[in-house]
Amino acid sequence: MRWLLLLAVLLIGCDQPVASRPAEPAILAFHADWCSVCQKQKPVWRALGYPVYYVDVDRFPNEASRYGVTVLPTTICFLSGVEVGREVGYAPAEKIERHLRH
Repeated sequence: MRWLLLLAVLLIGCDQPVASRPAEPAILAFHADWCSVCQKQKPVWRALGYPVYYVDVDRFPNEASRYGVTVLPTTICFLSGVEVGREVGYAPAEKIERHLRH
């Protein structure tokens, strides 16, 4: 269900609704199947306990460009639909969670 919401957001080009509920923290996770560091990052994303919206940069290159993603993996953290931080490259859970604790 969450990937459908993200797909709708990507296709219509909305700037705001990344999370299913406005006040809910959310993570936009840019990755690629061929990226070995991304494969290492995926279990960390899954274990965080926040909604994670995965964006495969090979399938959605325009979204990677739109968010300024040039390195994989990239983790973008949102609160109330607003970006509050990002991590480029592999990031342990603690670094990602820091952005979402405000």
